[in-house]
Amino acid sequence: MAPVLLPLLAVVAGLVSFRSPCYLSYVSALPASELGREEARAVTLRAAVLFVAGFTTVFTLLGVSVGLAGGALERHLPLIVRISGVAIVAMGLATLGVLRLPFLYRERRLDLAALPRGFRPMQTWFARHGWPPI
Repeated sequence: MAPVLLPLLAVVAGLVSFRSPCYLSYVSALPASELGREEARAVTLRAAVLFVAGFTTVFTLLGVSVGLAGGALERHLPLIVRISGVAIVAMGLATLGVLRLPFLYRERRLDLAALPRGFRPMQTWFARHGWPPI
């Protein structure tokens, strides 16, 4: 890709990102008309800083965790590559119908209504720590 196109691509990607739900966090919870101009700026700046801080924290922790896990698994890399290759071939054969793997035909569901009140899966933890308070 030509280096001249990269800034243009970045602008287009930024415009497309306005369609995402994350954009809503940049919009202040209070309309600017209800606040003074300086107060509206302060509220918006606070929300933006907390938004960036939340995402920075979550993705930094995820990056460190993956880095540590990768470092611990690095000495087993040849074995992991072989096992992964066998798994990919097995899944390909299962997709073609040549190999029938019974565990692929089972279904398990988690009944969230039966869980204790206040319990949520890990996705809620990430959403809570990565989403800005408005």
